[in-house]
Amino acid sequence: MRFVVPFADRGDRKTRLSSCMDEETRERFALAMLRHVVRVLSKFGEVEVVTPDSSLSVPGTKVRRSDASLDELPLPDGEFGLVMSDLPLLSEEDVERALEGLKDADVVLCPSRRGGTSGVFVRKGVRFRPTFGGVSFPRNLRRAEKQGVEVAVVKSLGFFADVDEPEDLLDAALLGRREVAKIARSVVEV
Repeated sequence: MRFVVPFADRGDRKTRLSSCMDEETRERFALAMLRHVVRVLSKFGEVEVVTPDSSLSVPGTKVRRSDASLDELPLPDGEFGLVMSDLPLLSEEDVERALEGLKDADVVLCPSRRGGTSGVFVRKGVRFRPTFGGVSFPRNLRRAEKQGVEVAVVKSLGFFADVDEPEDLLDAALLGRREVAKIARSVVEV
């Protein structure tokens, strides 16, 4: 399985957390979440981080520079997973469940809080381009339905608990691991 993980440009990472984190802390937090997601996904296949940031380096992972929007990201041919980088609670079990869903469906969609889409897994031979931003999950369901694509929905805490707003930090502070939890705890009283 090949995985694509989009990652924002330096200075654009987690800007909605600016009310509780300065830019340096947001940068460290975003990178810590990215490393966590890459670590989990790399147990299942090749991971490629796609970013406009030409200085980004993630040890053991291919980084491709691209200015494409989320909806226009270059996607691999064949079977792939597109997973967001802001999932501090993502676990191997979450990914296993999504991959298991591909046995019976063409596409697996993983919803995030507030109606977003945090993971999309596409079976080999299926042409499906997801859409992102805002309440994208129902849009992706409708898009798949229009294309006649069989969809499985995988609901899990790891895909659900993305971090976009200050109130989302509590999940990372209480349930996150390593540096992600440490940074979140420095901002949120637990």
